[in-house]
Amino acid sequence: LALLKQQTFFSVGVVNVAGKRCTIVVFDKITSTMDISAHWSTSLLNDHDSYWFSAVQQTQGQGSEGWPSPPGNVYLTGFTRLAEGNEKTLSSLCSRAGCTLLTNQGIEGQQLLDGFSIIVEGKVIGGSLVVAKELAGKFAAQLGIGINVLAKTISTSTFMNEVRP
Repeated sequence: LALLKQQTFFSVGVVNVAGKRCTIVVFDKITSTMDISAHWSTSLLNDHDSYWFSAVQQTQGQGSEGWPSPPGNVYLTGFTRLAEGNEKTLSSLCSRAGCTLLTNQGIEGQQLLDGFSIIVEGKVIGGSLVVAKELAGKFAAQLGIGINVLAKTISTSTFMNEVRP
């Protein structure tokens, strides 16, 4: 709770997606959307709700090599109920959705490395990360997604405007 009180958010919205109420909270600058999700009250989580956290910038983004997170990219974490054992499938599906998003933006030739990292022209452009945990006998997951839209994050990465035809 102390971590949440230290953050400044500038947008909160609620939408319904496939019968679930999705609360979306957008922050200006935070440590990471995964950190916020990890500290969110599990008492608010039920089978009909999910919570999504986004940030303009992260100071300590998470990923396989850490994830520098300058403004202009997509940083998003969901917190939702999950059937036990589905965390890797969910992460892979989200990375594939990221590939679809890139294709819709005119960027072709994406590959999935390890099922989670999205590679374009041999460089990382995004990926997903899932952390699953048991809560009161049910499983929940934090699902982090990052896509480099306007800025590189590490020297071996790329971003959408760099590879867009």
